[in-house]
Amino acid sequence: MRTAASDTERDGRRNRKGERVVLWVRSANRDEKECDRPKEFDLRRRHNRHLALGIGPHVCMGQTMARHQSPVPRAELVTSVVSFEQAGP
Repeated sequence: MRTAASDTERDGRRNRKGERVVLWVRSANRDEKECDRPKEFDLRRRHNRHLALGIGPHVCMGQTMARHQSPVPRAELVTSVVSFEQAGP
């Protein structure tokens, strides 16, 4: 949780100074204004501004290693799987 440092408004939502605010990273990662087709599983997606590894002072210390290692299994998955099928809604 965070505390609003000043009165703010974003996308029609108002927060008053001192009000407690919850930041849902999962929701941010599905914002259609920031991510093209956010609900679509796309291993070839580029320029992904997701927040899974954090940002600012709360960034994951292992993010550099994760970003360097992730293309290898992703490439293997793309070349080895014939097709994907949605398992549920």
